[in-house]
Amino acid sequence: GMIKEELNTVSTFSFSLSSSNSLFRQIDPFKGIVQVVNPMNGEEIFFGRILKPTTSMSTNGTFTQSFIAESPLSFLHDSVQRYHRYPTYLGEKDMVHEILTEHNRRVESGKEFVVGNIDIIDNNPPEVTYIAFESSFDAMTKRLERLGGYVTVNRDAGRWRLDWTREVGEEKT
Repeated sequence: GMIKEELNTVSTFSFSLSSSNSLFRQIDPFKGIVQVVNPMNGEEIFFGRILKPTTSMSTNGTFTQSFIAESPLSFLHDSVQRYHRYPTYLGEKDMVHEILTEHNRRVESGKEFVVGNIDIIDNNPPEVTYIAFESSFDAMTKRLERLGGYVTVNRDAGRWRLDWTREVGEEKT
């Protein structure tokens, strides 16, 4: 398989199964999950939900199912924010909390997020902030596009933690 990672977007893992594989036609789209582990150190390098497969047949008659799995950031596409007008500026950590609280109300427990490290500051905040009828992902993306930074998702005590920071990664000497 192949992992495709990009900053501030949903990472993907693509893989295929031949008809001789015991999992062929056994994976439920959107319910099936995949975990990719580095065999050298046992570290998880990808976790995600599996989307609907495509099936193909080779010239020799062998069937193959091809899958794409999405990282947990994609869960934010599964909820729609209700319209809300915030008459005063809340601060980015509070705005993310509002978005994730509404998201969590609308999804099952395995797709819930907690607010992690938010170090983004809006030095020119709007007088009034609106959240429209849009996916939670789009509500977050609008803020990201305006203020910059990097969104990362990690598993923390069985829940997904969303961090929004000015820098991503770590310095090593």
